[in-house]
Amino acid sequence: MKLEPGKNVKIEVIRSECDLMKSGDAVYLKGPVLDREKSGPVCVTALLSLYPWVMGARFGIESDHLGWNDGYVVCCPDKLVDFRITFLDNED
Repeated sequence: MKLEPGKNVKIEVIRSECDLMKSGDAVYLKGPVLDREKSGPVCVTALLSLYPWVMGARFGIESDHLGWNDGYVVCCPDKLVDFRITFLDNED
């Protein structure tokens, strides 16, 4: 089986104590590219720390070992923002 990272990804803010990213904000990726039209503000520090889970989502992996529960819930390094990372159909 050949597995490729073919999914688009949504990174949604589900809790925030941060002035930059508010609850309900979302960042959308089309493959490895940021969809600037659909996305809200992006904290690069948070995005870099989330990227292992983003790659899992790009591959369409729903791993219990990585904490999948209708998406991966991960916090930023400053513990100010919680994100839910999910994969989307490529049309989304």
